[in-house]
Amino acid sequence: MLSDILREKTDRWIAKKRREELDKAYARGYARGYAKGYAKGLAKRFAENQKLCEDWNRRRLECEARGELFDEPLPF
Repeated sequence: MLSDILREKTDRWIAKKRREELDKAYARGYARGYAKGYAKGLAKRFAENQKLCEDWNRRRLECEARGELFDEPLPF
């Protein structure tokens, strides 16, 4: 009878510890996934902005070479 009570308490304690470990692992994985997604989004946006600036500069240089006035504002 006493051994049954101890076994039950031990099983509950182990289950609680496992749940805590799973919760921690889930939180770490979620944070890691969020950070990866955020970094990927930043890199994509940076590449888009870089392309916009390069295109704008190319048009500016072409107008300058032709001797035309270039009054297009910066793309950002």
